[in-house]
Amino acid sequence: MRFRFLTLPALWLPLAAFGQTPDTDPADAADTRAKATDLGTIRVTASPFERSADELAQPVDVLYGEALERRRGNTLGDTLDGEAGIASSDFGPGVGRPVIRGQGGARVLMLENGVSSMDAASISADHAVSIDPAHAEQIEIIKGPATLLYGSGASAGVINVVNGRIPREVIPGAHGQADLGYTDNGNLRRAAADLTVGYEEYVFRADASLRESHDVEVPGFADRDGEGEPGHIENSATRSRDGSFTMAWVRPERVLSATLSGLDSRYGVPGHGHDAGGGAPEPPVSIQLEQTRVDLNGEWFGTDWAERGRLRLGVNDYAHQEFEGSELGTRFDNRELELRGELTHAPLGDWRGVLGLQFNDRRFRAIGDEAFVPPVDTRSTGLFWLEERPLGEHRLELGLRAEHTRHEPTANRARSFQPLSLSAGYVHALNDRHHLRLTVTRSQRAPASEELYSFGPHLATTSFERGAADLGLETANNLEIGLDRHRGLWRWQLNLFANRVADYVFQTEVDEGRNADGSGVGTSDGRADRVDEDGNFQPDGELLLLDYAQADALLYGAEVETAFRLYNGPRPTELRLFADTVRGEIRSGPNLPRITPSRVGAEFVSGVGRWSGALRLVQVFGQDRVSPLETTTGAHTLLSLDLERELAIAARPVIYLRGRNLLDDEARRHTSFLKDLAPLPGRALTLGVRMDFDL
Repeated sequence: MRFRFLTLPALWLPLAAFGQTPDTDPADAADTRAKATDLGTIRVTASPFERSADELAQPVDVLYGEALERRRGNTLGDTLDGEAGIASSDFGPGVGRPVIRGQGGARVLMLENGVSSMDAASISADHAVSIDPAHAEQIEIIKGPATLLYGSGASAGVINVVNGRIPREVIPGAHGQADLGYTDNGNLRRAAADLTVGYEEYVFRADASLRESHDVEVPGFADRDGEGEPGHIENSATRSRDGSFTMAWVRPERVLSATLSGLDSRYGVPGHGHDAGGGAPEPPVSIQLEQTRVDLNGEWFGTDWAERGRLRLGVNDYAHQEFEGSELGTRFDNRELELRGELTHAPLGDWRGVLGLQFNDRRFRAIGDEAFVPPVDTRSTGLFWLEERPLGEHRLELGLRAEHTRHEPTANRARSFQPLSLSAGYVHALNDRHHLRLTVTRSQRAPASEELYSFGPHLATTSFERGAADLGLETANNLEIGLDRHRGLWRWQLNLFANRVADYVFQTEVDEGRNADGSGVGTSDGRADRVDEDGNFQPDGELLLLDYAQADALLYGAEVETAFRLYNGPRPTELRLFADTVRGEIRSGPNLPRITPSRVGAEFVSGVGRWSGALRLVQVFGQDRVSPLETTTGAHTLLSLDLERELAIAARPVIYLRGRNLLDDEARRHTSFLKDLAPLPGRALTLGVRMDFDL
């Protein structure tokens, strides 16, 4: 394989660095100068203690600052794809949902400022996440089960997007940011801006973004079989508009804020035109989603019995419409409320802790010919408790969450679940530069409504889905070992994880020779059953018949990252390397589908004067460990370039040039349902300008 030589240095560097003795390490003199790039300077708001990522027992990555600006994409999946352990499950350019260690969908919880996105993205792979990364100030990635804090929907991890929509300080005057860009591939135009006004104890903030593109270009044919027209992905155009307005009252002892935000997005769904009879193709399929939400935030500080209290309320009205041409096919409505309260109690001896309550009320409706999930009301209440204490230079963390979740469908029996999650984490300071981390978690996940009650054609994935109303709790026992060097000109981290899941919920094909409703003679021919849109058995039918089932599963893997500070001047020069791998399999059975392939990568970042830049190379290896009937994907190489020039004029605008997939390689994401129909865009160049301003 190309670039396999990167694997050996990436795995060797942590061991070599750990072998250095503190007395002879030349990095001490540079610790203060390097502090601006250390994870220790950034607080993780998704943690109730708001510690730095370096201080937490569970592995957390934070993308912020110049690194975030370079990586900022059109979707969250695009933005985070290539971070160690993180991939994207796209459905064309309009959809990109993050995948953590091979798991996505309902197992990865998407948050905006600590509250769920409250959209319908987990229902189907063709549904977009309703969080626009254009306004992100930092993105926090919690790897591994986070059910303790955020409920059973976070069994694989959490992505928390932090933006300025919850002000926590007053900066007098008016100031803002603006970003304009144009990308040649797909004729993409985008703009984003925000304005914040601080006056005495009050903050007013508004932001807006706009993105619009045509069909994207690809090398060769979009369809792996060479069908259709070469050179582009048909029906891949996108349009998105997002904005918000915030008012806040900020005092030393309390913070109150209210935010009204809205999103309007429309995008094409590639690869899903089919015959309407007589060989005539149906009109292209597109999705339009609209979301309006209100977020209220309250915080208070410094009482005798509590260090801090926090109360968050999010109320959401989400509408998602699927069109065939101009004709409305299916409509999804999601009205949701989430209330979250946290109380950090005053220290009790050596113990410091947080008590929390989370309540969620969701009313989901699907209407139309392809409404494969019935209307379901879901209510969930969770109580959680976290405690930590120092043990000399070390630290112990303990946690507990008890939850009650109830699904009430209109056309099936209601189900209730009581997930219970426990965790223990230990951070051992080997010396002033190295940490050893150990985390043990027992987490439970309640089945999602689509896993229980689905029944009908799901054309986005060319399948006919059948839920299983008798599914039970999914129980994961996760072990994580981490070793890192967090100070100096040479930093690195190594994570090893293993997740043994009892009653893992997954989709599987069937071989019964019956109709979807169970009728028919029934025969087994060694081939997966296929049906038509009405569920009638047809050996060559358009849709693959899929059942939700449970079996024990095992997921395990490793991630390693290292960074060398080669020059520590005003614009430092740094070389970063990373590698990750994950395996997922049913115990004593087949592989799990759409597992992220192994990857290695390197990034070189430098700058001179007003110039700065980064060159990034990622090698994605082929994936041939697939589930039955799943196609393999080949290796591909992604080369990216970022160049920036700060202008010496008022507002000091930055002009930037970005290049993506500069090798114009045919790249198909194995995590995507559309990998055989829609590869990643080909070579793309973006020219833009970004500025901060004061009024």
